[in-house]
Amino acid sequence: MDACLLGVSMDADTLSSEVEIAAERRTALPHAASIGEVQKNTARMLEKVEVYIGRSQTLEAESARLREEFENERAQMDAACERTRILEERLQREFEMSQITARILERIDAYIGRGQALEAENARLREELENERADKSAAFQRTRVLKAGSRQSLRESRSRLR
Repeated sequence: MDACLLGVSMDADTLSSEVEIAAERRTALPHAASIGEVQKNTARMLEKVEVYIGRSQTLEAESARLREEFENERAQMDAACERTRILEERLQREFEMSQITARILERIDAYIGRGQALEAENARLREELENERADKSAAFQRTRVLKAGSRQSLRESRSRLR
């Protein structure tokens, strides 16, 4: 019976067994014990039982409160885990998109580099073409001058021959 006072929990069967044992002890008292003592002992026993019942109810209420608190915490944890999973998926998609974007930018840079190289090649070829045109024009002018000079000298030769 002192176990309940020490905070050791008992179920209903254990409690009733303890009460019966205590009652048997009391009835086995020598006949010298007075009825008043028996009533006092019974009253003390009932007080102890009431204290035990009160503690038991308090512990059950506390246990229910803790279970509810635990379930609330679990629900909050589950919700936090779901939010974390959603954020991880979003971050994974964003990471994959950034990788794709980086590859696209690398390709664009490569195309820009090729475009700049082609522009430089085209500028060089245009310059060569202009130089060749200038050379051909100068050659054509020299040919005209030579032809004109040779016609002139041919005329002069013919006039002298005459």
